[in-house]
Amino acid sequence: MPASPAPTYASSLHEQAEKTKTEFHRRADTIRADNRLSPQGKQHAIAKLYATTKPALEALGATYDTGRAERRSTLERDLFGLKSGALSTDTISYRDAMDRVAGVKDQADLLPILRTANLSGDTILGKAVLARAFELGEVGTINQCIEASPALEKDVVELWGLSAPNDFQSMFNDTMFAVQKPTEIAALSDSAINGMATAEE
Repeated sequence: MPASPAPTYASSLHEQAEKTKTEFHRRADTIRADNRLSPQGKQHAIAKLYATTKPALEALGATYDTGRAERRSTLERDLFGLKSGALSTDTISYRDAMDRVAGVKDQADLLPILRTANLSGDTILGKAVLARAFELGEVGTINQCIEASPALEKDVVELWGLSAPNDFQSMFNDTMFAVQKPTEIAALSDSAINGMATAEE
């Protein structure tokens, strides 16, 4: 299985989050440099800045997660399912194919079914094999499906990247869509910060 690419449909959200954080730090530095403000005034202004920036980044993160889930669902429908308006005979064949692979436990049993599908040109059975291979994490079978239908490679690789656990990607997203509390309010809870942000100076 080729290396999974970063999902390009979310890259703009990462860029937007980075810009939001850059602006946050710029404005915090401006507040710190404002000699007209007392230490308490600076803390209050930074609390207000943090209280608006944090939910903005969290909203971007939620949008990213939603987009990722929707993209995964779309790919699964395209690769594993039938097109809307499929003939009733195709629907029956699809159910039979899914039932046929449901009990398969490993690649040794999947590959003969895939060979049968390829030899007979049975694309519905091929979809069922691919779906079961993803469920089992059988990379060898998935690669065999790609070899039989090279046009599927791009979508298969992307779906694999969206399906497989990726601790690095998770940590990256957790960092990208979050903002660290500035020193001035680091000891305060979020509820205390929100209370300070909404209070009159």
